[in-house]
Amino acid sequence: MNSKQLIWIGAGTATAPEFNFDNYASVTLIEAREAACRELSALFQHSENVTVKHCCVSVTGKESKFFTCNVEEFSALARPAELKTLYPGLKVEDSSELETVPIDELIEQETKYADLELFIDIPATAGELVRKLDGSGVLERVTKLHVTAGSDLLYEESLSITSIKELLDGYFLTETARDESDPDIPTVTFALDKSAKAIGQLKAENEKLKEQLQAARQQEKMAAELVEERNIRESLLKEKEQELEAKTNELKGLAEELESIKNDCNSKHSEFESALSKNAELEEKLSMSEQALDEANQELEEESSKLTKAQESLHSTQSELEAALNAKAGFEDEIKALEQDAYEKENEASTKLKKVSEALEELKQSEEQKRNELKASQLKVEELTNQVSKKEAELEAAKAHNESEISKLKDEATALKKKINETDSVNVNLSKSLDITTKQNLKLQVDLDDLRERFANSKENEARLKALISDLHEKLQKAANFYHRLEKTNPELLSQSDE
Repeated sequence: MNSKQLIWIGAGTATAPEFNFDNYASVTLIEAREAACRELSALFQHSENVTVKHCCVSVTGKESKFFTCNVEEFSALARPAELKTLYPGLKVEDSSELETVPIDELIEQETKYADLELFIDIPATAGELVRKLDGSGVLERVTKLHVTAGSDLLYEESLSITSIKELLDGYFLTETARDESDPDIPTVTFALDKSAKAIGQLKAENEKLKEQLQAARQQEKMAAELVEERNIRESLLKEKEQELEAKTNELKGLAEELESIKNDCNSKHSEFESALSKNAELEEKLSMSEQALDEANQELEEESSKLTKAQESLHSTQSELEAALNAKAGFEDEIKALEQDAYEKENEASTKLKKVSEALEELKQSEEQKRNELKASQLKVEELTNQVSKKEAELEAAKAHNESEISKLKDEATALKKKINETDSVNVNLSKSLDITTKQNLKLQVDLDDLRERFANSKENEARLKALISDLHEKLQKAANFYHRLEKTNPELLSQSDE
């Protein structure tokens, strides 16, 4: 089934160059001049595969200025430049705004078959139209392209045929023919080199796959770095957990030390309470000793009073004895006995007073000692209380610091776990992408090897054909030389064979 299609932009009379329209399933002739369109419609009214379309084709599709020349076939969307040198009498008679159709949209609308042959027969804007097709992707579907353009810049801002050829090299459209019936404005035919295109596409795909492989390797490297970072973070996490465990143990030790200090404090407090109790007892005993001392003093005073009275009585008695010494000599023994009794009582009172003084001094010394011990105990208790307060403050600070560290470590552990999970997910995706890319590379490598083998075979066949043609040419040359020699030496043989 015929699936070739020809789209001819700027068809004019569609007579030059010559095309056999019967070889195409569809032919679309596009012309901007209304009169030329009427002639084309009349000419091909009985051809079912030929369609005539009246429109002016441009790059943008907006209203464009159309320059009308005194030679109608040179009228175009650009002002003549070097064309005036070729045709000195050529001039622009008028210019007007004209509605145009963008070439890429036009071809999209008119394309019906896959095997598309395109003819751009507009020298003024051929280069700009080809450049537009270069950016729209239409050229990738074109199997053969005919372009009419000047060897020089015939119109303002136009492109030469050399520039167009350079532009088409990237689409594997190589020059296969050139119609130079008008050498200044040749028509050049470009055909698609399928082998070169296939090889180019394979090279492009190979480059793309290389880039993908490079990206995959880069991603693999990143994944390895992420795994290494994850391992480092895991080791850091383990170190932090060990540090946390050490801090917890230290906190437990501090708590035990605090408990021990509290027990010591309670013990010292008990001792202090006991010392206070003993002090109260001593104060009570001291109070009782003072009371006993007061009683002894009172008793001493009473004895002293008695002694005073006894001395007074003795003096009185002595006076009486002195007065009645002669009369009362018998009373001497009684007086001596009384003196002896008073002396004994005085000694007894002095002994009691000395004992009471010694007991009082001992009580005072004991009280002073107890007071000193009490003060020492109070100072020790205060020191222990200060130590306990300091330890409690240190413990609270350590506890707060450890809680802050524990919170930070927990946050870091959570972030690390999240990062590890993300890394694992990325590694899985990268592994899948790498597997797919590897399979694609293997498949493309196999396809490339097959194409290389086929290309090598075709090259080998081509070489064989060239050798065969060379051999045939050589034989034909020998036959021609033999014929010429025969013609010179034996012309009668040739005349007989003609008869």
